[in-house]
Amino acid sequence: MQTTPPLRTRIKPLVLAGLSIAMVRFAAEFVAPDLGWYVGVYHLMPLVILIVGTKDAWGPVHWPLVPASMVVMCLIVWGMSQGLLTSVGGTIWCTLWGTLLIWLPARLRHRS
Repeated sequence: MQTTPPLRTRIKPLVLAGLSIAMVRFAAEFVAPDLGWYVGVYHLMPLVILIVGTKDAWGPVHWPLVPASMVVMCLIVWGMSQGLLTSVGGTIWCTLWGTLLIWLPARLRHRS
C-alpha cells in the first residue's frame, strides 16, 4: 500500500517550480514587461499541480494535508518572491487547484 510522503517531499517540486517561475517572471519584467503578466505563479502553478496530481506523487493524501502543504509552499514561494500578503491569495489559489488536481484524483484512485 502506498503511503503519503512527508511534507518536505510533497512540496519540494512545487517550491522548485514556483521559485523558477517567479525568477522568470522577475526577469520578464525587465526584458518584456508586456509578457511578464503571462509568466506568473498564478498562471503556471496550476499546471505544476496538475503534473504532481497525474504522477500520483502524494499518494493517498488526506484532505487536511493539502491546505497545510499549500500554506507552507506558498509562504516559501510567494513570501520570497512577492511578499506575505500575496501568500494568502496564493494559498487559497493553490489549495483550490490542489484539491481539484491532487486530492480528488488521489481519492478516486485509492478509494478501494
